[in-house]
Amino acid sequence: MFLVKQLEAAIILSLVFLACGCGGSNEPSSGDKKGGPFLRCAPPEDDGVRESFKLGPLVVKRDGYELEIKGIDRGVVVLGVLAGLNESNDETKKNVRFFLERFKAAEVQAILVAGGIGLKEEDVRGNLESLSAAPVPVLISPGAQESLDVFRRQIAAARKRSPQLVDMTLARRARIGQISIVSLPGYHNSYYLEARERGCSYEAGDLDDVVALASEDTVPFLLSASPPRGKSPRSVDRGRGGVNIGDPALADRLSKAGIGFGVFGHVYEAGGNATLSDGETPVVQGSWQESLFLQAGSADAVPVSLVDGGLSVGMAHIVEFSGPRGSYRTVAASRGAR
Repeated sequence: MFLVKQLEAAIILSLVFLACGCGGSNEPSSGDKKGGPFLRCAPPEDDGVRESFKLGPLVVKRDGYELEIKGIDRGVVVLGVLAGLNESNDETKKNVRFFLERFKAAEVQAILVAGGIGLKEEDVRGNLESLSAAPVPVLISPGAQESLDVFRRQIAAARKRSPQLVDMTLARRARIGQISIVSLPGYHNSYYLEARERGCSYEAGDLDDVVALASEDTVPFLLSASPPRGKSPRSVDRGRGGVNIGDPALADRLSKAGIGFGVFGHVYEAGGNATLSDGETPVVQGSWQESLFLQAGSADAVPVSLVDGGLSVGMAHIVEFSGPRGSYRTVAASRGAR
């Protein structure tokens, strides 16, 4: 009788297992965090895609979740940084053109986008079209705003004409010179997902993946819309209420793993804030540091009151690496200069 009951229990568990879709599906898994559903949209799994293409002097090769950008003939790596394009209206398009011109003048070798590509399908399509004017790889990681379905559908369509647009939910690590750019798509708190159950969040296992992807003989640089929890008014996660609202689990994992560089989005009122990886010590523009956390802020033209008392109508940044040290400078849009 005992063995029969054990067998019955095993059968019931097997049926439950199959019903919940736990049988190795390639679809993004869903879970529950703080009461809301979400998608885990970035497993470091090989999707089988192999491709190679040229962009001027650069050669871009993708092998599953690995991306490699070659053709840099100098020791300095130069990156453009954006986030928060949001609505693809005329003013935002002007901002993007302005930033792309500044990136070209700085000879950036890649552009990083830390979320904010748009919620509505037409906005995602329009923002990707604006970014497709870039002559270098554009590495895009969605944040709290995007629907994963819309994002993947639109970026796949755009890449037929503009292969330099890279979906960083699929290519998780991009190597460029001495830098490894590792993506952490989504946002840590599912309450803020604007696409609701089709939005992206992450959990502890995804942080383990970030650490594993960063454990290479390069300088790891995290690309994520979700900022780590900081400790000061100059931190990348400083909210309007005078509190730091980033992810404490992310801050802890980055610290323990020794990942000292990252660019983040979502908390646009902290745009331009930068600290060392301790989340506390401010970093000024132009100074070379052995760690740097930078809040990208919002690139769109909607005025944002910054926590330092300023007003932004769009900002971007240029980050440079020389060996293991990095520095940044901010490019601010103004309505009269675009």
